[in-house]
Amino acid sequence: EVAFAGRSNVGKSSMLNCLTGSKLAVTSKTPGRTRRINLFVHKDNTGRALGIVDLPGLGYAKMSKGIKEKLSDEITQYIKTREALKLLVILIDPRLEPQEQDVLLAELCLDKKLPFVMVGPKADKLSNNEIEIAFSKYEEAIGIGTGQLISFSSKTGEGKAFVWKQINQALFTDEAEKGGGEGDDDDDDD
Repeated sequence: EVAFAGRSNVGKSSMLNCLTGSKLAVTSKTPGRTRRINLFVHKDNTGRALGIVDLPGLGYAKMSKGIKEKLSDEITQYIKTREALKLLVILIDPRLEPQEQDVLLAELCLDKKLPFVMVGPKADKLSNNEIEIAFSKYEEAIGIGTGQLISFSSKTGEGKAFVWKQINQALFTDEAEKGGGEGDDDDDDD
């Protein structure tokens, strides 16, 4: 499985739909509509099935403190205990300072030795310089090297091939080395 996590209104549903080329996740103008862990089965362009997990968003949505804490605990337990989880895609909002929730998710992955990739969706709304500054703040907050965060745009598809490359490497290591899977026909590594 590959799971997608990030604060409410960061663009998880739009990213999932862009990656899969379908309306897999419901998008909403109201942040925080995803309030449970949603597991989807998606077949890539080679016919391989993979589990895609849409984790509830936190931080921005209007919900009670009790619900936020319950969802936060569920997400933490899922990441800590789910053996099928092979990659966590953490969506960050590059328009904001590093968020505690995003840093904690990355640290949880580091502690568990779970591969993760941090993605800044809505990249088309910022200049390259603004993205670079935002990413450097996250890299410093988490203590990871440069180049470990990528831009993504659901509108333009920027970053789509790179995310699929990460998914293939995490889920289909042997097959990914041979080629095949979503995004392999695109030479764009961003």
